[in-house]
Amino acid sequence: MVDAGKSVITTLWDTNKWLKSYGLRAQKLDISSILPQLGFRHSIDFDKRLNRAVKARYSNGLFAQYTSQKGTVYNLACKQNSLSTIKQRLEEARSLYKSRLNWLTTGSRRIFGVISERCIVIILDINLLPLESFQQYTDCMEQVLREQVVCTSRFNLIR
Repeated sequence: MVDAGKSVITTLWDTNKWLKSYGLRAQKLDISSILPQLGFRHSIDFDKRLNRAVKARYSNGLFAQYTSQKGTVYNLACKQNSLSTIKQRLEEARSLYKSRLNWLTTGSRRIFGVISERCIVIILDINLLPLESFQQYTDCMEQVLREQVVCTSRFNLIR
């Protein structure tokens, strides 16, 4: 499980890198990781004597079944406590994603996205900017400088 501390949410990584570290697959919460915890594969084996595939019939009607996207059939046979644990972990992951999305859509990240590079160049093009929009422009630039550019090792502003 991931501790949903502020540093996890506010990590200045692009989305792909963040999801590789904190996504469902990284936390073993994707469907292919959860299914083996919830049940077992429905067995289809090749019988050499009969020279054909043979399906197990012991579970017909005994278990709820789930067919994965790859066509594998799973017999679901889990206890309530394991289901509750998985549910809790999924809810924690949802909460983490919600917090991350909220963080991504506030402040300078709402306009500029997450600046994850160590060296950046910002080109300031204000020649055609109406005077009414200038204050909003300066506020946005001040915000991105204060929130994100301060975390870079080098930056240039070109006018």
